Amino acid sequence: MSCSDDDGLDQRLNWERLEELGGAFDRVRDPRDWQAPIHAVIPAADRPLVERALLLFTDTQPRFEPSPESADRLVVRSPGYRLGAERRAARRGPDPHTTTDRSAR
Repeated sequence: MSCSDDDGLDQRLNWERLEELGGAFDRVRDPRDWQAPIHAVIPAADRPLVERALLLFTDTQPRFEPSPESADRLVVRSPGYRLGAERRAARRGPDPHTTTDRSAR
């Protein structure tokens, strides 16, 4: 089965969007530890892109504050990927495959 031209365009746009979000994440993450908490200063115009990138790559909600050094920049903070992983696990609840309740057998 072949993809239509529209499907190919959609796939290209999705990959380009993912690359754009990845680039935004790379600009704010700790270069030595991508899972670490985020603390960076960004241009205010980048807020929507950085917010979507952090939601995607860390599963945490970033906070934005005005930068004390410049009116057109924002300080962004996020708990980072590690805390996002803890939040994901808490939402899922206990893994039924690793339960220690033997009465279920």
